[in-house]
This record gives sequence, C-alpha cells and structure tokens, in this order.
Amino acid sequence: MSEPMEVDKRDEKEKEKKEDEHKKGKNDMDKDVQTVLDVDYKVKDDVVEEEEELMIDPTHSKIVQEQVELIVAETKSTVKAFRGCLGMITEKKQNNTNNKNTHTKGNLADGIERLLLVEKKQRQAEEEGNTLYIAKAILGLCHESQNWPILIEQIAVITRRRSQFRRVVIRVVQFGMDLLDKTPDKDTQLRLMNALISVTEGKIFVE
Repeated sequence: MSEPMEVDKRDEKEKEKKEDEHKKGKNDMDKDVQTVLDVDYKVKDDVVEEEEELMIDPTHSKIVQEQVELIVAETKSTVKAFRGCLGMITEKKQNNTNNKNTHTKGNLADGIERLLLVEKKQRQAEEEGNTLYIAKAILGLCHESQNWPILIEQIAVITRRRSQFRRVVIRVVQFGMDLLDKTPDKDTQLRLMNALISVTEGKIFVE
C-alpha cells in the first residue's frame, strides 16, 4: 500500500520540478526579451537624440566669419566688375564676350578656391561650426552669382571632401533641395537633382 503512495509522491515531485523549470525558463526568456527591448529603446532614443542634435547648427568663430566675409566681398566685387565690362561690350566686340565671361567664371572660381582652403584648415582642425559656415558661404556665393554649373559642382566637392562632417553634408543637401524649384530651366534642375542623388546615395542620414 505504501509503495503506490511513494510512486505518487515521486510523480508529484517530478511534476513540480518540471513546472519550476518551466517557470524559470519562462522568466529567463522574459528577462532576455526585456533586455533586447531595453537595448532597442536605448538605440532608438540615441538615434532620435542624434537627429535632433544634427538639426541645431554649432556656432562659428568671429575670426573665421570675418575672413570668409572678406573673401566673399572681394569675389563679389571682382565678378560684378567683370559683369559691368560685359554690359559695355558693343555688337562690334561681340566676339570678345566669351573671353570676358570666362574671366567672370574664373574670378568666382578663384574666390571659391580661397574659401575651400579655409574650409580645409577648419575641417582638419575638427571645427565643425566654422566648416559649416564656410560651406554655406560657398553655396550662397554661387547662388547669388547665378552660376548654376559651379554651384552644382560645389555641392559634390564639399560633400565628398575627406572626413567631412555629417551635419555639413546634410545642410548642403538641404540647400540644394531648396533650390530645385528655383532653377532657370529643366536641364539645370535635372543636373542639380542628379548631383543630390549622387551625394545621398548610401548615406542613410540624408536620405
């Protein structure tokens, strides 16, 4: 009589043991799931925080601002002077127009080259605010001069420079996007669009 009772007790203990193991396994699984969720939430929070941080532009130094403003002013003055010369060309000297126009583009390119040298120093010194300020100045100068080929070229140049700041790339792309509806013709719009697509390809943070 006692033997069946002992068997029943052993069965109950085995059953309780299995239930305990099942509960423990479930608790461990729940902990693992929670850990994964916590990590996922943290990653998402970090991404959101980083995105919000990228929306705020860092400050730039007064010295760099003065240096950039001087270069921009000198470039504008030179380009304007050559445009004045172009306006005075008569029909008899029409053959020289292309020559003068080349000088106008050359002086804009010279100004941009000077700005890019300043940008390089600031980027290598890891001065993000100054680098961004210079990039905006270059694009603004191109747009004000209404030289779309050089503007499109500079979008590619600035964004592809070595160790370029993500924020700079984002702002340059945003600048280009804002100009899509302001292009003088469809061909220019298409070239600008292709340049932006080329820049954003493979860069999730600007897509």
